[in-house]
Amino acid sequence: EEAAADFDRAAALRPDAPWTRAWRGELLLATGRAAEALPDLSAAAALLPADPDLAVWRGRALCELGRCAEARAEFDRALSRSSTHVWALVAAGACREKSGDPRGAESFYARAKALAPALFA
Repeated sequence: EEAAADFDRAAALRPDAPWTRAWRGELLLATGRAAEALPDLSAAAALLPADPDLAVWRGRALCELGRCAEARAEFDRALSRSSTHVWALVAAGACREKSGDPRGAESFYARAKALAPALFA
């Protein structure tokens, strides 16, 4: 909660700073608060539309909220910017798995494993 309060203060000082919004969103996402994270992640993504990490984080939040089609679009966006983005591949696989597409999930996991085998050891 202390870290969240620090990000809240930073965002109040500079609401147009994309990374403050992004990191606050990532913290909220990591603590199971996807619905709260999504506005910050969306705002950051609007300010930095070419950043693949923001698309991944936004996709993760959407997936956790059950908005799998939108999440898939975010993972596709991230991978179109960086086809070897391992965390985009892992997140896309997890979202496919959650939405009942095990074959699709395995395809993304296999690509990630080829790039970073130590993650799957």
